[in-house]
This record gives sequence, structure tokens and C-alpha cells, in this order.
Amino acid sequence: MEFWGVEVKPNESLKVPVEDLKLLHISQVALGEMKNGKKVENIPVRVSINDKKYVVGTLSSERAPQIAFDLVFEQDLELSHGWKDGSVYFCGYLGDNPIEYPLCFDYFVCIYHMILGLFEYRLSVDYVTYVVVPLTAICFLLIYG
Repeated sequence: MEFWGVEVKPNESLKVPVEDLKLLHISQVALGEMKNGKKVENIPVRVSINDKKYVVGTLSSERAPQIAFDLVFEQDLELSHGWKDGSVYFCGYLGDNPIEYPLCFDYFVCIYHMILGLFEYRLSVDYVTYVVVPLTAICFLLIYG
């Protein structure tokens, strides 16, 4: 797990790549410094995924200068906001995706040994080697391939 944080400047959006086998947890968004000292009201904070925009919160200098949440993303996204006079900061952390490779591989090995154990006493070694093992591999590829 590692810290993650970005600044989204006024009138800009920021593309955020998410690596394979990783999850991006965005846990907080906050207003930056106010340049002119004016109160800021109703600044929408947006996340875009697959060309769809979602408003995930609304910032305000008095009522909500920061918002805490736990948004989890496993694919690339784009961050933006509606404040024309200052930056908005997003922070959170990057973590491993527990559903990916290691868990799937362990599950496959467990199923493989279970099938071998069931057939070990009743079937010849040739049958297990030439039929059960390839069928298990094919099933694995169909499910996770």
C-alpha cells in the first residue's frame, strides 16, 4: 500500500492511470488555497470513467472544504472540478487487487489437488495425467483466460 495524491488545477482535468493488479482508493478531496479570499460555494467534483462523468461530491469553503469517502477504482479515470479560481486536491492510496492473480492461482491449485485426490485411488495414473489434468487446465483458462 502506498500513498497517492494529485492536484487538479483550475479549468483542467487530470487523467489518472491505474496499473494492472492495483486498486486506487480515493479517500479525500479538498479545496486548495483561495486566491482572492472570497467564499466558494457549490464546486462539483467529478470522476470520469469510460466517457461517463459522475459527480462524487460538492465542495464549499464554509460547509464542506473537504470530503472524506472511499472510492475504489481498478481502471484508468479522469478527475475534474468546477472551481475556476483554485486547485482541488485528491488523496488516497494504491493497493494490490486481492481478487487478481495470486488468489485465482491458489484456488486453481486447490481444485487441482482435490480432483487428483478424488481420482487417485480409483483411476490409473495415465487417466489422471492425460484426462483430468488437461480438463482442469481448460476449465481454468475458460474461467480466468
